[in-house]
Amino acid sequence: MKRLFLILVTFLVALLGLTFAVHNPQQVEVHYYFDWIWRGSLALLLFLTLTVGLLIGWLAGRLRGFILKKQANQQSRIDRDSRDASLTPRNVSRHLHDVNE
Repeated sequence: MKRLFLILVTFLVALLGLTFAVHNPQQVEVHYYFDWIWRGSLALLLFLTLTVGLLIGWLAGRLRGFILKKQANQQSRIDRDSRDASLTPRNVSRHLHDVNE
């Protein structure tokens, strides 16, 4: 069901993009630094802008996920080390002695 929904949404977005391109055939000029000029269709310009924005957002999310995973692994290692350090033979015998009294 989820796959069918994804296919339907993809089809609708493609259809909207195609109709937008047909209804907006005018050419645009983009002036950028160093007298660089790009000429192309409005639909292509908007599609490229959307694609670059999606890519930047995806990369930012992946970077954030990587950082959070690294922090979680470090915290797990700290927790494991502190738990292992608290179970030294000396501490275990002292704990058992306190429990028996």
